[in-house]
Amino acid sequence: MAFRPRSAPRVVSMASIIFAGLALFAGGCSKSKRPKQAFFCHCLFLTDTDKQSDQPVTVCAPDRPLAEKSAVSCAQTGAPATVEHCNCEPRPKDSCPSNDCQLVQSH
Repeated sequence: MAFRPRSAPRVVSMASIIFAGLALFAGGCSKSKRPKQAFFCHCLFLTDTDKQSDQPVTVCAPDRPLAEKSAVSCAQTGAPATVEHCNCEPRPKDSCPSNDCQLVQSH
């Protein structure tokens, strides 16, 4: 049985498939190119006595839905109970927090 090299079209075809797969994988991991803006959010949770309370946060996101999603995990770091949801409003004149999430101390 003699060694026969693969045909050129088959090798090119396999290389094309591998390249396309890598391109799709790399494209799926890219970060959003949309500019971020600051949002002020009130995140609600129930206390252990079933009273509603809130944890205000400032987050940085490209739009309101992403801000509200990000705010839930941000607020959870300071809330004593599970955060139910957040309502966010854009603050175009405010700058974004350096780490995209900042707890706001309520007075």
